[in-house]
Amino acid sequence: MANQTAFALTKPTANTPVVSVRERSGSDLTTAIHSPGDDGYILDRTRAVLGLYFDPDRAPDDRAAAIEEYRRALTMFPKWAVAGAFDDWVRTRTRRPAPGEIAILAMARMKPLTDELLRRKAAEADGRPDGRVIITAERRAEIMAEVGFRFGGSDRGQQEDQRRPHWSETAAPDDPRWEGLRKARAENPLMHTSYRAETRGAE
Repeated sequence: MANQTAFALTKPTANTPVVSVRERSGSDLTTAIHSPGDDGYILDRTRAVLGLYFDPDRAPDDRAAAIEEYRRALTMFPKWAVAGAFDDWVRTRTRRPAPGEIAILAMARMKPLTDELLRRKAAEADGRPDGRVIITAERRAEIMAEVGFRFGGSDRGQQEDQRRPHWSETAAPDDPRWEGLRKARAENPLMHTSYRAETRGAE
């Protein structure tokens, strides 16, 4: 029953791609995420799906070892997620899947549930019992600062004030760095090409 309930959470319907995950209780979502896997189902479904595609002749031991790799890759997932992952592959692909590819699809099946639980936790942390998350300008600045961004101000003038000027904007005319700059320009063939193009355009 637990697996059937969990699978219903992500089973497509005619009205919506996901059956109202937001309307489910947190305990329902948690139960679905942590519902047990089924190694026997994984092995049986793997054999059935691989049988749909070309399978080169191989020794029975090699075939069994290959199927075991699917069990090892998928055993951590609930049965409903594995079932949905195989369904997605068979519906859209024309070749044999690798174990990791089915695992990625199983994670995609679980993502709406885990995302919804994270959204609710964020809403509770922000003091919004109705589930909405409101990010103020101050909170946005804090979040951006946490990941390495800094804001100098709300208007362009404040941001320009924080820009460090280039030395050429403040150096005196007799600054020795000017001579090095002129020499570098004289030796750069791209500068000559640009000058000739500008000269022809002015004629």
